[in-house]
Amino acid sequence: MNASIPRKQFCMALNSYKIDIKQERMMWRIKQIFDGEYGCEERPDEEKARCVVTLENERGERRELSVYDDWLKEKHLEEGSEWTAELFDICNEEGQPIGGMVERSHAHAEGICHRTAHVWVVRMVDGKYQVLLQKRAEDKESFPGCFDTSSAGHIQAGDEPLESAIRELEEELGIHTSPEQLNYAGKFHIHYEMEFHGHLFKDNETSFVFCYQEPVDMEKITLQKEEVEAVEWFDLEEIHEACLTRNPRFCVPIEGLRTLMKYLNLPVSC
Repeated sequence: MNASIPRKQFCMALNSYKIDIKQERMMWRIKQIFDGEYGCEERPDEEKARCVVTLENERGERRELSVYDDWLKEKHLEEGSEWTAELFDICNEEGQPIGGMVERSHAHAEGICHRTAHVWVVRMVDGKYQVLLQKRAEDKESFPGCFDTSSAGHIQAGDEPLESAIRELEEELGIHTSPEQLNYAGKFHIHYEMEFHGHLFKDNETSFVFCYQEPVDMEKITLQKEEVEAVEWFDLEEIHEACLTRNPRFCVPIEGLRTLMKYLNLPVSC
């Protein structure tokens, strides 16, 4: 998918695209570890020691990424080890991969731009739109215990927004869907720094937004407990007001909500 194509063309492409959703994420192994990425330059005292890791997948494709020495030792990783940590494609603010990958914790420690997929589950009740929000688990690395977008997750390296959106909706809420049932609403960029659990969290991501308006049987909702504590329906207008007033119960990204509202042809307040 080319994130730079016009929105209307992208919507048509997504709605007509027959995609084979990967049930298993790409497996990578450590091919080589190169200690020290500074060459002849000395490492500044305040910077942690790094190494360059070469990964290889089952297709023989290779990628390199830079990680902290301490992190590698903590995970007991060496040449030949299977790489189990999440990997993201490094991208620009438009969501276009620019080459290179980054491990999840490093992306959030250093504010490296990556991609996410957001899905809004929407219904109409008495002439008003409602959205299904998930309550984040208390041990989430950011905004624990807050109500957030229906389903959202990072796009793994090599994956596309649509397949990631379908996978996250199934993993987090147990909702099985198809490409034709998810409508692309747009994208937005998030960049902030906040402290959670005593650690600085630097988020820098481009989010692809999808809308799901199929009937939802709440009795069949299956929550991914390590990610989601509960789900609840809210009036969309109520959530918009909560975002504008910075209600601490909610961590819904305001730009994501505005993207959805524009897609639904609703007025958007500043």
